[in-house]
Amino acid sequence: MRDKILSKTKYIFFFFSFLISYLFLRKVSADETWSYGFSYNIASGLVPYQDFNMIVPPVFSFLFSIGLFFYKGILMFHIEQALLMVVICYLLEKLTKEKSVILIFLLILLPIVNGLPTYNTLCCCIVLALIYAEKRKAKDLEIGLLLGLILFTKQSIGFLILLCGCYLVKNDKERLKKRCLGVAIPTFFIFTYLLLAGNFNDFIDQCFLGMFEFSKNGESVAIWRPISIIVIWIAFLFYFRKQKYETEWIYAVAFYFICFPLFDLLHFLLGLFIILTAIIAHSDFLFNYHLEKFFLWLIILFPIGNMLVTLNAKGVYPNHIRNYEYRYLNPMEYHNAETLKEYSDNHLEEDIIILSSTSYIFKLSNHRRIEKLDLINRGNWGKDGTKKMIKAIQKKKSTLFLINKEELNYSTQTDKEVLKYIIKNGKRVDKVLYFDVYQLN
Repeated sequence: MRDKILSKTKYIFFFFSFLISYLFLRKVSADETWSYGFSYNIASGLVPYQDFNMIVPPVFSFLFSIGLFFYKGILMFHIEQALLMVVICYLLEKLTKEKSVILIFLLILLPIVNGLPTYNTLCCCIVLALIYAEKRKAKDLEIGLLLGLILFTKQSIGFLILLCGCYLVKNDKERLKKRCLGVAIPTFFIFTYLLLAGNFNDFIDQCFLGMFEFSKNGESVAIWRPISIIVIWIAFLFYFRKQKYETEWIYAVAFYFICFPLFDLLHFLLGLFIILTAIIAHSDFLFNYHLEKFFLWLIILFPIGNMLVTLNAKGVYPNHIRNYEYRYLNPMEYHNAETLKEYSDNHLEEDIIILSSTSYIFKLSNHRRIEKLDLINRGNWGKDGTKKMIKAIQKKKSTLFLINKEELNYSTQTDKEVLKYIIKNGKRVDKVLYFDVYQLN
């Protein structure tokens, strides 16, 4: 009886461990802000792809907008993220039993090491759910539903996973039909929404045609390309040696392609995580009761230790920055938010657009409506995105454009051609923080 109670209550501790980890990250990442911002936009009544741009399908943003209908602060978004991680913990336990605590500890470390996972985390959850569903021989209709959900969470990796799900039943036409029917259900509802909302063409443009431009982003770090290729080869070798575990390995290898095309540390670690799950699930190393408890204590104490160290640093917590009250902001982030709010209050009659990855946090912490120009990453505007952005800028009258010229000199997803256009065709009228303020001539 005692063991049963402990097995249930530990998920409460997991929830708070992840929530503390996310709230006390020492830097607000662009991906964190965008992911929260997309869901915030939907909860605020904005139409994705039409009123604001995204390069991914809408499942993640719609799912995590639910809580934001009740409270729009980023605290609610992270509560939802922590709940998602609890679901992942449950699936890991089903797949790897007591050894799951090793993987859960790695997930606790991941955001602290390299920022917050976003829609990629939901993809990770769905892949684990697929592996578990295949393992327990769930109905093919259910598996098809999961395949459809991952397809509309991240289209590139989702398509590969979909092919794997169909390949596993290639010799059974009836099962294949049921899986296809399962995929068709979310496809029908999402396409119906897009058609009724009038943003179907924008969805195709940004999520599919825009991918070709997105792949040209200069974010990748050269070292992760060869490392990723080596891991892929090792995974394939394991697959051919362990074909009795075909289901786990085919999904794990397919998910590893999440590394493409950015080849950064975060995507590399996420792809590697599913492969590690498959390895640990079928490993024979001894794992006793004391080792399990040791990792459980690490899972609980590590986030608390990180929180205490973070709070010991200079900073204000909780703060009074709108929507970020319970998200730790380091001194520089807090100062920047305060300064930009003051600048915004002094220019209430003018439209302000920050042509940088920090634009969303500026809009979310002020009473200013988010629009498409608040995200000018390559690929996010679909085919010929640079021309579309410049055309949208040309229509802006009495607008103050804030530009960080340093972004021209280092690798970033921001479309540099747009920045160059403003500099060439605008007049510098002011400066705030590290931003030069321009108005078009």
